Amino acid sequence: MKVFDKKSDINLGKRATDTLITTTTAGLDAMAGGIPAFTATWLLCKALIGNAMELRQQRVSEWIEMVRDNPSIFRDDILSSVEFQDAFVVALEDYMKIRTVLKRGMAQKIFIGYATTDDKERFELERYNLTLRQISADSLNFLGYLKTVVEPRQQELVQKTIDSIDFTKSRMQPDEVRVYIAKQNPLSLAYKEIKTTTASQVMLPNKPNPQYPTIESSMGTTIQDPIRLLHEQCLNELVCLGILTRTRYTTPVSDTNPQTVYHDIWNYTDYGRSFTIYIESES
Repeated sequence: MKVFDKKSDINLGKRATDTLITTTTAGLDAMAGGIPAFTATWLLCKALIGNAMELRQQRVSEWIEMVRDNPSIFRDDILSSVEFQDAFVVALEDYMKIRTVLKRGMAQKIFIGYATTDDKERFELERYNLTLRQISADSLNFLGYLKTVVEPRQQELVQKTIDSIDFTKSRMQPDEVRVYIAKQNPLSLAYKEIKTTTASQVMLPNKPNPQYPTIESSMGTTIQDPIRLLHEQCLNELVCLGILTRTRYTTPVSDTNPQTVYHDIWNYTDYGRSFTIYIESES
């Protein structure tokens, strides 16, 4: 991996020092200086986004602490690489623009994911950070529900199918089959089998009205219209962000009633499933 040479470091340091010698950043300098291999990265940050760092010192401090507190991840060979330095300054600039503590926690997890991957070039760091800045609080909470409640149920359904397969007679390996079956068992199906007891719990609509037949018919619980609307907004937003897919198909009401009924099938995109890895709990 290419690293900065000393001459480049000195020149960069002079430019940064000329524009940003302030007492307000002294604490940050001291913190960054405690990580020797991090010097070139820190000088690059000061040269490119120094003024912004002065205004958001607490967030910058959190970002440096992430590096300092994870020495097994942020090793010297990683810290001294040009690709890491470029990624760090880009991610820090995004981090300073994030307003909520929950999202900033996710941003740190995303960057640690970048630091630990072997394929840094293909890691979608910029896209993750852009999604994090764009997603609403409601949709992020909704996505958290998908991860903590619905997705485990979906995996149970997948595992149940896998357990019924005799792999001695199959050409496919279990991991290959798991991916295939997961696509055949969308989130909508998992939702349909989740039993809820309160109207505040989230359910995926499977019709465009939207309607929640599982809750209303099986449990006798009614979802109020404002909540229905909020859930629909979250789903549409997640589709626009490329996190969920929405597939619509039609069926007749019955054999004797040809009137068309619309159904929506919701599922993760590949990107959406990877993004949910970084979802954090508020607790």
